[in-house]
Amino acid sequence: MPRLRLPLVLLLPITLTILLFLFTSSPRPRPPTPQPLPCGAALSDAADGRWVPTPSPAPPPLYSPSCPFHRNAWNCLRNGRPQLAALSWAPTRCGGAVVPRIDAAGFLAAARGRRVGLVGDSLSENLFVALLCALRSADDGARKWKRRGAWRGGYFPREDVVVAYHRAVLLAKYTSLGILRYKHATEESSEKSGRIIEQVKGQDCNVVSSLEGVMLGVGSIPERVLMMINRNADKLHLWWQPVKKSKELQKHGIEGTYRVDVDIPADDWVNVTKFYDVLIFNTGHWWNTYKFPKETPLVFYKGGKPIEPPLGMHDGLKVVLKSMASYIEREVPRKTLKLWRTQSPRHFYGGEWDHNGSCVSDRLLEEHELDSWFDPQFGGVNKDARMLNSAIQEALAGTDIQLLNLTYMSEFRADAHPAIWLGKKDAVAVYGQDCMHWCLPGVPDTWVDILAAQILHYFLQGKG
Repeated sequence: MPRLRLPLVLLLPITLTILLFLFTSSPRPRPPTPQPLPCGAALSDAADGRWVPTPSPAPPPLYSPSCPFHRNAWNCLRNGRPQLAALSWAPTRCGGAVVPRIDAAGFLAAARGRRVGLVGDSLSENLFVALLCALRSADDGARKWKRRGAWRGGYFPREDVVVAYHRAVLLAKYTSLGILRYKHATEESSEKSGRIIEQVKGQDCNVVSSLEGVMLGVGSIPERVLMMINRNADKLHLWWQPVKKSKELQKHGIEGTYRVDVDIPADDWVNVTKFYDVLIFNTGHWWNTYKFPKETPLVFYKGGKPIEPPLGMHDGLKVVLKSMASYIEREVPRKTLKLWRTQSPRHFYGGEWDHNGSCVSDRLLEEHELDSWFDPQFGGVNKDARMLNSAIQEALAGTDIQLLNLTYMSEFRADAHPAIWLGKKDAVAVYGQDCMHWCLPGVPDTWVDILAAQILHYFLQGKG
């Protein structure tokens, strides 16, 4: 009996119908449920929470006063300060749980072959020392590392990890101004005349061969002198004399000035933007009148020329922040984790550092006290942190630089500064109490826990 054959044109729709039925009737695979961020890994975790007693039994600190990376002025236990209370930070998001302490061995393993850099002022160094000492607990072969212009650094050979600190207190390049002296090459006398001119960094008391420019607003080189110098440049020796209450400047009430090139990063970090896998920036504690009083003001330059009209310190800060943020976005690879640490609050009570300000205390501030201590509208001596944070947030808006807000959690900790325990005889009489930096072990260890959680999460996502 002959087989019945259906034309191909009839088989095709039947086959498609069957396949469509099978596809629609099969359960579709569900997308994987996103895992919640570990406690401490969310950017909001440091900005919303409270200090609680460390869950019992409280583990001992990861490092001792003998850590080779320690800095004497922050080594409060060695310097005789009573041990701080064992406290942990409990972010609101974590439902009562505290930020876990850094797993130093796990962190080094996850960071294998990578490099972490901190750029900024001594509060970045405070964090840096805490991180180095914590990581050393998992690699006793750690050794000091000082390359690529780093101020300090540590190398962890077990996992080939580098952690380094680049000191750049304003982030932008700044140089001091003073007196340029010159003499004819044939003269034996030490100087013939002198005028005010900018310093070229690193050329203190060395012979220089060209005239770079004049200092704005304090003095200038008369045209006849400029013509003479330019005409006889090959016959003159020019050298820099740092200013120390010179008569030329005293008549203006100024002892010297500092030139800030708002569009040029400081030499200390300008060449390392592609070296690190993680970069943490900060600036702020030098942007005040106790670092740069009216006798030694900042003068801002852009494109090699003085900015007109001259900028005050806070406006200059805003320009520098915008410029440095733009430079970081442009020069640091996209795969690099870029963090900007907010201001660390000071806790001077009763006056500024040079007016008997004190922080000898074992008491945390209460929530309702924070505004009276730190809100700029009250005009207190500790108002700078919040003022500077506003400028930082404005400068980073729209960039891929993440804000690491450690200010709020630190505002409570009036109990945790070196205060009078500075490890140096007569240090308090000379420098006042230290109510700005932090004891180690201390608050920066919790900063480390939060920083480590965020870096680990970034690495585990395969982004770094």
